[in-house]
Amino acid sequence: MYTWTKQAVPKEWTESSLSPLVRFSCGISAGVGASLVTQPFDVVKTKMQLFPDRFHTIPPVLVYIYQKYGLKGYFKGLMPRMVRRTLIAAMSWTVYEQLMRNIGLK
Repeated sequence: MYTWTKQAVPKEWTESSLSPLVRFSCGISAGVGASLVTQPFDVVKTKMQLFPDRFHTIPPVLVYIYQKYGLKGYFKGLMPRMVRRTLIAAMSWTVYEQLMRNIGLK
């Protein structure tokens, strides 16, 4: 997602003095996208880990979450996770790209 987001940005932005800010913004976008895509799977996984005696397979967990919370249940805890994940992704990609640029590998 990060690479796709970065490719959508005009080349002159990524090569300007604002490139760290542009990369940080691309990292935030990638983190938000990744969180939205993976959150339902993480909710199911967490339920299975918390209640191993009750849930042995995925289908019963899917039914339980939907019956108890509706579709919103698959996105419980999204905001805290999104904040944490996006900041980590943005910082990691920004530092990595800047180091590669300073070393001369990009």
